[in-house]
Amino acid sequence: DFNLQFVGYPNPLGIFQSDLSMAPRMAELKPHEVEEMRETVLNLVTCQSPDVLSKLIGWMVAANYRMLFHKAFNQFPLLHVAGVAGSGKTAMVKLVANLHYYRQEVQDLSPTSTDYAIREAAASSSSIPLIIDEYKPHEMANGRPERFRLMFRDAYNCKRISRGGGTAESSDVRTIQTMQISAPIVFIAEAAETEPAVMERVILLTMSKPPGERSAVYFSKFQKVLDSRLCLGTLGAYIVKQLVNSYTVERLKSEFSGVHDQVRREIMLQPGEELTLTAEERAKKLGAKDRTAYNYAVLKFGLLKFQALARALSNIEELQAQTMPEWLKVFNSLSDMAGASDSDRYRLFPNRDYLLGEVDGQAVLELNVRSCYMKYRMYCSAVATKPLFPSEAAFIHAVNHIPYKVGHGHQIICPGGSKIFNLDDIRACGFIDMPDAR
Repeated sequence: DFNLQFVGYPNPLGIFQSDLSMAPRMAELKPHEVEEMRETVLNLVTCQSPDVLSKLIGWMVAANYRMLFHKAFNQFPLLHVAGVAGSGKTAMVKLVANLHYYRQEVQDLSPTSTDYAIREAAASSSSIPLIIDEYKPHEMANGRPERFRLMFRDAYNCKRISRGGGTAESSDVRTIQTMQISAPIVFIAEAAETEPAVMERVILLTMSKPPGERSAVYFSKFQKVLDSRLCLGTLGAYIVKQLVNSYTVERLKSEFSGVHDQVRREIMLQPGEELTLTAEERAKKLGAKDRTAYNYAVLKFGLLKFQALARALSNIEELQAQTMPEWLKVFNSLSDMAGASDSDRYRLFPNRDYLLGEVDGQAVLELNVRSCYMKYRMYCSAVATKPLFPSEAAFIHAVNHIPYKVGHGHQIICPGGSKIFNLDDIRACGFIDMPDAR
């Protein structure tokens, strides 16, 4: 459903090498594969206690939106998993991380790796989590724990860091190396981190080994998920495809604001609550910080996204219906183009390239098809992507067969004429609105 050309840095093959694009499309699943996926999801959400799984799944799904959160809010929490040896920390993290891989093995790093290797990994992803296992500051050489903590703080805000010194091409000490700590980071330890500046920036997940009988049940379900982990890759690919094809920063802000407000009401003191809370509840809410509320809102956002997907598995036709047709992908690109800056040659202008209006009381979108396609080709060149329609004729042919056309009410005067579409119908298909100049 999407065409990407991968260019890894500094290694052309990349460091994480996710193969999600190789996962089968949801629309192609056979009935027995759908049943296997339902069973896998059920086992996944019951293979550990709810407090563990809600944090792991919620954070892993939200990681796909990491750079959108950065663009919108300039912050994204880290996940800190702590627990005694034998509690299954690493195994559970790597199991759920299969949402970011298909057949490729989930990759992690040891803190014994060099500083350079860890920084490169942290700068080589923007959605696939960097998993740092066996984080033990008390066993590290002097100065190393501070460098890790500094990297964790930088990762929260996706900061750019610059360092002097030589590169692979030059040994000149005046050379400056710049990288962005963009990867979502998970760090796993036996003891929880103690530095307040780091703990304000993490979701803390503490794991313990469950009692004997429950442990056996959990392990059985865990093993079943592990055996069918390709299903997690298919789910992860579906999430990524929907995000790449139609998600925007504006949509994230709109969806996240409600979640954030709800979490703030739950954990922070609200006006008028002083008289209704017990002393213990009031003290707890007074101690809550806005950053903590934000971090857990991100977690809840990811969990709600997964919940919606899991519920939709009860009706696979709902997921299959969301497979986006080519014309709709182009229409959503036109939405991006309409919101571009004046300096972009491919920007669409209202009342010239498109128009939002009404016909017979119905909201409609009118397009100057030839102009839109010409600028769409410019847009594809600018963002280095392949046009979905190779020629104007192919695009016009596809547009003429869209079932949501309106036959009259044309207001744009243009060569070849314009095309009008019922706005409510194409919105229902997944169309992102354009700016309205009226």
